[in-house]
Amino acid sequence: MKKTWVSMVALTSLFAGALNVSAQTTGDYIIDEVVDWPIQEKVESSTVESEFDESQLVIDETNILSLDLSENQLTQINIAIDTYQSAFDQLGLFVQISDNIIHFEVNQEDAATFQMPAASVIKLFILVDYYHQVAEGTLDPNDMYTLNEADIVGGSGALQGLPIGSEHSYQTLAELMIQVSDNTATNVIIDKLGGLEQVSENIQSYGFLQTELNRYMMDQYAIDAGDDNLTSAIDVANLLLAAVNGYINGPQLDAEMLEVLSQHGPVKQARDLSNERSYYGKTGEYPAEGVENDALLYFIETDEGDIPVILISLTQGDNSEAQINAMADFGVEIERIITEEE
Repeated sequence: MKKTWVSMVALTSLFAGALNVSAQTTGDYIIDEVVDWPIQEKVESSTVESEFDESQLVIDETNILSLDLSENQLTQINIAIDTYQSAFDQLGLFVQISDNIIHFEVNQEDAATFQMPAASVIKLFILVDYYHQVAEGTLDPNDMYTLNEADIVGGSGALQGLPIGSEHSYQTLAELMIQVSDNTATNVIIDKLGGLEQVSENIQSYGFLQTELNRYMMDQYAIDAGDDNLTSAIDVANLLLAAVNGYINGPQLDAEMLEVLSQHGPVKQARDLSNERSYYGKTGEYPAEGVENDALLYFIETDEGDIPVILISLTQGDNSEAQINAMADFGVEIERIITEEE
């Protein structure tokens, strides 16, 4: 049984008021509660010591538009989600438009909380741990790494085409991990951060409790053994919202991280949208397992202000092209509904 509904939150700062927490688990670093809905307050338990300088944020909070969706718009969104869901075997979905969170329920479970194969979306969480260790001074981003033959793995990336013995800074490797989804660079970064178990533990200690790093990139043996990397749409949404607000490692480092996340053109859910705006997020795909994912946060500019939009889709199906086309159609339809005059 499928069900959709909307909850509205007040915008005192970007997405402020959208938090619903249950104090069951204590995070050591970023948050001290189980986060069910997007983070909206600067968390006092962060171990990162820095002044909170709002001028370093990538957004102008004074220009964020609070948007009341009409009944007609909500009906159209529900229809769009229902059509969208039918394109996949399974869909983990989070949708937030300004201060409206659209809940999509399947069998009495919110689809935002479904734990799904992460594919390369897991690299978002690895990047968070990378910048956290930079912030704490345990990792120097300018230190150099010498590429070894044993490092090279297949799939996406640039390092596999570069000479063995070439040197690259860890900052370059982190950027390659995101900007060209470099699998070799990702595995090197994981080892630098302490290995699979340590990085997975760090990710969960930041509050992303449905996210697990269980394997290196391109490790089919691990996948066949049932050890895949997992996340949920709500964990991904929390990450992007926290970074935009400067709550993870402080405004400066979070702004640097978002700059890395904005270095790709419009793809998947944004494929057929404007190429004149910044899109923050990460795609992921593993067609052999039917996985096509997309994490997207962007702002629609209007004369009245900027409308924030978050679309997180974690999908499984049997036709990658059809899945991607459905994502693109969904992105177009959501923006049409938001911007079309009543």
